[in-house]
Amino acid sequence: MTISKKRILTCIAAASIPLFFACSDDKPTSPSGGDDPVVSSAAALPESAAGQPEATSSSAEGSETITPESSAGPVVESSSATEVVPESSSALFREPTEEEIAQERIFTAASATNEFRDLPTVYKELDPTDKVAFVIRHAQREKSTGVESQLTEKGIEQSKTLGTYLVSEEPFSYGSTGFVRTRATAQYISEGRGQEFPEPIVLPELVASTYIASQEKFDELKSAAGYDDEAFMYSRWSIDGDFTEAFNDFEKTGVQIITQAILPRMSTENRVNIFISHDMFIGPLVAYCTNREMKILRKHAKASEGCTNCTWISYLQGIAIIVKADGTRKYIPVSGNMMK
Repeated sequence: MTISKKRILTCIAAASIPLFFACSDDKPTSPSGGDDPVVSSAAALPESAAGQPEATSSSAEGSETITPESSAGPVVESSSATEVVPESSSALFREPTEEEIAQERIFTAASATNEFRDLPTVYKELDPTDKVAFVIRHAQREKSTGVESQLTEKGIEQSKTLGTYLVSEEPFSYGSTGFVRTRATAQYISEGRGQEFPEPIVLPELVASTYIASQEKFDELKSAAGYDDEAFMYSRWSIDGDFTEAFNDFEKTGVQIITQAILPRMSTENRVNIFISHDMFIGPLVAYCTNREMKILRKHAKASEGCTNCTWISYLQGIAIIVKADGTRKYIPVSGNMMK
C-alpha cells in the first residue's frame, strides 16, 4: 500500500497529540481534558468544490459509503472499535445535581415530539430575547469518515443554501468538533449568510464516544447482535433503552451535555449559535431532548426487529436548544437541509 507524503506528515503531527486518533484510522476518539484534534488552519478547508481531493477509503470496521443522491437514507458515520474512550462519563463531566436533573425532566417532557421542523422557520419564530444553539450534523461529506474527510460539492452547496435562509442583520457564533467537515460546514453556512466567518470554538465533547462507558462491552454486544453498523447500537440505546451495559446513563449524560458542554459555550454576545457535530452524537441527543418520543430515529438492522417509517439523523439535522429570558428551555428537532 502506498502512503502519501501528506499522510505521513499527518501521522507525525498526530503523534504529538496523545489519545486523540490513530493514524491508521483517523476516527474520532474520546475527548479528555478538553483536548480534541482541532483543525484550525484555513488551508485545511476546500478552497473550492473542484479543489477537493478524492475520498480516501474508509475503515472496514463500522464504516458506510455515501448513499446515492436519489436515496432518502442518510449516511451513517460509525465510530471505530479502536476508539479510546473513558470508562466513565466522570472523565468528561461533573455529576449533575438533583436540581439540574429535575429541571431537565420538565424541559424534555414539554419538548416531546416526533417531528422535525425547518431550522430557518424556528430561527424566524424566536422571540427577540431568546438565545439558541442549533446543534446539527454537518453537510454531506466524502466517503471517508476520518478527521480530514471534507465536504462534497453537494455538501458545500447544502451549507451555503442553509446560510441564505438565515440571512439577517445579527451576527451568529459558531462551534464545531475537531474535524475538517464540521468546521467547513460552519464556514459555508456563514458564507451563505454573507457573514465574515469568525473563529469557531471547538466542542470536544460533541462526539459519539461521550456516550460510551465501556468500549469492550460495546464491541461484545455489537458482535452478539450481528450488527455491522454501530448506528443500530446508538439507536437502540437512545430510543429503546437497550445495551445499557456499554453506555453511560442516558438521562444523566443528556443533562451533562446540555448543562456542561452546550450552554456554557453559547456566546455571551450573540444570541444565535450554530454548533456542528456528527450523526451518532446528534441522534441520542435528539432522543433525549424529545423525551424519547422521536421514534423515527429507531434504526434496526433486521426485518425481524420490526420498524416502520424508520430513519436516522441526516445531513444538517439536529436540535434547537432555546433558552428563554426567564431561564427556561425549549428543545425543537430541526432540519437545515433546504435543498429539497
